[in-house]
Amino acid sequence: MVLSTRERIVAGLFLTALALSFVLALTNAVPFPSRAFLYDYRAFACAGGIAGTADDPYRAEPLRTCEHRSGLLAGRKDLARLAVPAPLPGYAFAPLALLGRLPGPSGAILWILLSLLGAVLAVRSLSALARARARIVWLALLLPLAVALVLGQLVPLALGTLCLAALALERGRFGLAAAALWVAMIEPHVAFPALLALALFVPRARLGVGIGAIVAFVLSLALLGAGKNLEYLAQVLPAHAASELANEEQYSLAYLLHRLGAADPWALRIADFWYLIALAAGLAVARRLVSRGAPHSLYLLIPAAFAVVGSPFVHIHQIVFIVPALIVVAARFAPRARALSLAIVLLAIPWGAFGLLALAAPFVAFAIGMLTYELFGARPLAATLAGLLAAAFVAMLVLEQSLVPRPDATAALAPYGDGRLLAEASWTAYMRSSFHENVVVFALAKLPTLAGVAFGLALVVRAAIVERRPLRTAA
Repeated sequence: MVLSTRERIVAGLFLTALALSFVLALTNAVPFPSRAFLYDYRAFACAGGIAGTADDPYRAEPLRTCEHRSGLLAGRKDLARLAVPAPLPGYAFAPLALLGRLPGPSGAILWILLSLLGAVLAVRSLSALARARARIVWLALLLPLAVALVLGQLVPLALGTLCLAALALERGRFGLAAAALWVAMIEPHVAFPALLALALFVPRARLGVGIGAIVAFVLSLALLGAGKNLEYLAQVLPAHAASELANEEQYSLAYLLHRLGAADPWALRIADFWYLIALAAGLAVARRLVSRGAPHSLYLLIPAAFAVVGSPFVHIHQIVFIVPALIVVAARFAPRARALSLAIVLLAIPWGAFGLLALAAPFVAFAIGMLTYELFGARPLAATLAGLLAAAFVAMLVLEQSLVPRPDATAALAPYGDGRLLAEASWTAYMRSSFHENVVVFALAKLPTLAGVAFGLALVVRAAIVERRPLRTAA
């Protein structure tokens, strides 16, 4: 296949960014974040290895012992009593139960491959849905998915199967849409609104949704039994939502209310209620858009996007679930595609993960510069300047954070040696003792993301209310 001149330029810039990142790593100018590598996966895999046994994957032991053996908390003697929670529903442990029992690094390698597959599914499905050039979709998703993959998060798999479900729905493959959404339910608070929309708005998909529910129910019982499943609903979910109320890295409404001085129970209740409002709003907006000629894929993408807006527990890597809805609306429905493009550019960088982005600063410049060039038709000099300013912003955040390292947590974790406690008990103490030293820096990092979220979803709502005719051309 012969590449066009523009494609050769894009490939050259990508390789340049890759080379510069390697130089930063090899010269140790920016150390590779080895402790963060597959951090979440190792906790999930340990819990998966416990699921299906007599032990409880939600309790501190034997989860903590497995995590420390895996090197999850290597180099931090003060975290000897910390257990990192894996607050997943029973059915979600099914793949992790297999991977967690594999010898050596086999499970981790397979998880990376599965995450890469999810990323490819997301890009290919979204490119087909938006009828847009694949490189634009890659640029919008590259860094959010890369950060999630480094951390070993569930996001690449969930996002890929959500986009696959949306494409299957648009092509009338209702069984595949339901099956893909049930895989995306590994991130239940994001995928559930899309699954509910599929059941409500697409009668021909209800059988698939019902079969998936039966399979999930059977898997949950087989892996955990009735008692641990009830424990998950009644104890683990509330405890985990409360565990990060003080975490400066949170994007949840509960965190904001906590920072404003609200009592913790009230902060959680209000955030739970807001989640229900956001869920209802997502369903209503999706129904309105589709009734006015928007593609049926928005039945799934819009509710998933609204699900991460102010819900009780949101991290930066979950914000990416908003991007597919914005891309499809901008490309195929809203005449104000350029306005939506600004939100897409702002959300293309997970600014709050600036510790990981330090090594990828050349890719920050590459992504912002190329998106500015592609979506706004900016001159090369203006696009280059936008990219360099974005990379400089990340560098500023990294330098500011380095002024206040995480404090020693030995005293805070001392009371949590009892292995019968929920893992969230020590995690809550760790968050409250250590994750409030850089509030201002993280607040600055959140500004472009929150602006992108507010601007993007406000324009989506406006499109549902005001716009008259669908725009059928690609972005």
